[in-house]
Amino acid sequence: MDQQENVDKAVFYLGLAELVHPRLAASKDYSYALKALDACWSWIENKDVPANTIYGLYFDDEGYGVGASMSVEHDRRLWHGWCCVTTAVAMTATAAYYYEGEVFLPADLEGVDMPETADQTSASFSTLVPVENLMENFNQALGTYSGRPITRSQARDLAFTALRDAVLG
Repeated sequence: MDQQENVDKAVFYLGLAELVHPRLAASKDYSYALKALDACWSWIENKDVPANTIYGLYFDDEGYGVGASMSVEHDRRLWHGWCCVTTAVAMTATAAYYYEGEVFLPADLEGVDMPETADQTSASFSTLVPVENLMENFNQALGTYSGRPITRSQARDLAFTALRDAVLG
């Protein structure tokens, strides 16, 4: 997969996370999600956050971050939201590592771009937002930005427009 494909995937998952992360507000670890998403979007927009920093927000040596938060979440209703956020952060960390010229990723990130991860994240997202064609509409809208800069605000607008269009059919 080339570098732009990694960035495009990260933006796709970050856009989905924009739609569902507010559901995590009931979690005691919600601040990890917000901090991680802010860092990811900063990297997407400015390439100003090191890959190791993003990876640390995914999972750090002390057992914190969105991955750990998902693992220890007691409220199973929140697990699907954590899945979406965790995939978005992991994909952004992967894109950042490749952007920095890294060839080998931390072991936790090696399977992030596998079809199983995409299927699991899709299932989690669909559980939270059971609207047919939403992900396809959003992916299609994002396609117009492939290779061009995109901001968090633009991606969020595209995600909400895709949601509206999918609902209205």
